[in-house]
Amino acid sequence: MNNGKPLNIIYQDEDILVVLKEAGSVVYPDAVGERDSLGNDVISYLGESLEYKPSPVHRLDYHTSGLVIYALNKEINHVLSEEFKNHRIEKKYAGLARKITWKERTVSAPMAYDKKLKKMAVSEEGKEAVTIFSHLRDYDGFSLVEATPITGRSNQIRVHLDYLGSPLVGDDKYGDILLSKQFFLRAISIKLPKLDNYPKISEKIFLAPYLEDLKRYLES
Repeated sequence: MNNGKPLNIIYQDEDILVVLKEAGSVVYPDAVGERDSLGNDVISYLGESLEYKPSPVHRLDYHTSGLVIYALNKEINHVLSEEFKNHRIEKKYAGLARKITWKERTVSAPMAYDKKLKKMAVSEEGKEAVTIFSHLRDYDGFSLVEATPITGRSNQIRVHLDYLGSPLVGDDKYGDILLSKQFFLRAISIKLPKLDNYPKISEKIFLAPYLEDLKRYLES
C-alpha cells in the first residue's frame, strides 16, 4: 500500500526513476519521520518489499527543488554515482537572484566549511569550486540566472552568487540581508552521457518545468 505523497515523475525505466523534489524535503529516506522525505515517498511508490532500496545518485540540498535521479539497482547506483563524482553528468539550475548587470560569469572560487560562520564559504584553503552563470532575464529588480556547477560542493551556487554580490532572493544565510524567505533555486536539467560501461543507458536529457512556479513565487 502506498502511504507516501504522490510523486511528480519525469521518467522511469527498470534502472532509474527521475522525479521532482519540492523545496523543504530531503532526498534520503528518513527513518525517524521528522522531516519531509522524498526518499520515503519513492519507497512507498515502488513498494516496501523491494530487493534493492532505491538510492539517490546525487545530492540536492534541503531548500532546493528540482530533478533527482534514483537508482533502482546496485549496479546503476555505482555507475551513476561515479559519473556524478567525476563530473561527467551536466546539471543546470535556475535561480532568482538580486539584480545583476553581467551576461555571463564563470566563478572559480574554492570553498570550505567556516566553523565560525557555521556555513560554507569561499576560502583559499578550500576545495576547488567552479560554477558557470548565465543571466537569462530580469523581473522588477531581480534576475533569473542559470547556473551550471562544474564541481559539486555543498551550497555551491548559493555561495558563489553571494561571492558575486547577487545572492538568491530571500537567502539570508548567504547574503540577502534585505529579505528572509524560501529562496527559488531549482535543478532544471540533467544530461546523462552514453555510458560505455552500462550500455542500457543511452544519452538522455531530463528537463524540469519551472516558469509557472517562478511566477507564483514572484506573486507571493
